[in-house]
Amino acid sequence: MKIAIDCSGGDKAPKAPIEGALLAQKELGVDIVFVGNEQQIQSHVGSNAHIVPSQNDITNEDKALDSVKHKKNSSMVLGLKMLKNQEVNAFVSAGNTGALVAASTLYVGRLEGVLRPALATLLPTKKGVLMLIDAGANLECKPEFLHQFGIMGAIYMKNMHGASNPKVGLLNVGAEEEKGLENIKEAAKLLSNASNYNFIGNVEARDFANDVCDVLVSEGFSGNVMLKSIEGVASFVKNELKEAIFSSWASKIGGALLKKSFNNMLDKMDYTKHGGAPLLGTNGTVIKAHGSSNAMAFYNAIRQAKSFSESMVNEKIVAEFRENTAI
Repeated sequence: MKIAIDCSGGDKAPKAPIEGALLAQKELGVDIVFVGNEQQIQSHVGSNAHIVPSQNDITNEDKALDSVKHKKNSSMVLGLKMLKNQEVNAFVSAGNTGALVAASTLYVGRLEGVLRPALATLLPTKKGVLMLIDAGANLECKPEFLHQFGIMGAIYMKNMHGASNPKVGLLNVGAEEEKGLENIKEAAKLLSNASNYNFIGNVEARDFANDVCDVLVSEGFSGNVMLKSIEGVASFVKNELKEAIFSSWASKIGGALLKKSFNNMLDKMDYTKHGGAPLLGTNGTVIKAHGSSNAMAFYNAIRQAKSFSESMVNEKIVAEFRENTAI
């Protein structure tokens, strides 16, 4: 399997994506195509690696659509063009999210029957993980988009995480059917009519970690706000916990006794273990890694890309939409 890596995207580029890719190449047996600044890449991997040189790379400050149109020789666009031409099996980037969504739609295209691709992020729960979809690709969504997000998310969780009958919930301000905006209420009706999927109704954000569902459907705006809020609270709790533990000798002793439990908790909340968010609905395997991804996060994003391609999630999404043309 051949996977292209955006070596210019992310806060820790090019070192983190390159180191993560080298580890994946060794441990997972995948072929890596390094896309980015040729001189920087060669300084890490040597001249024998498969390098695709880029120019005028896309930054986080660039406007999404403008950068995609005017920076056609950027690492992101070049990698996605390779995916479109089937020169690689997957593309992984920690770069500008908006640009990645726009470039994937423009150059790779959507799967047959898919109205909008969506970012699908995994969140930790008491017993495992939950998929939040959409986490930021589509700020406002028609009911039909949300309906498809639920179906695509369920197919992903079934094939990638072994959920035999994935429970699908709809993010809302209350659990009652009459709550929420009109598009959310209409989406609930559409999901309820999908008889071959296990729709459980509205879910409030505070309940996501209690294993109430396997897939949590949301508009990109509310999903991204929820995701960033969770990340912020997790970081706050982690820092406060450290300060409390080192505040006195007594707390240090208690902290030492509970070190294993604390580490297990923090490990469960560590985004680097999940790697990244697949852009579901794109006509190819596109993985969006966290902007601050370190080498291990990139390694896991590549591992995720490999598993995604091998599990044929995209083919199963197309088959589902063909069979149920009303979706």
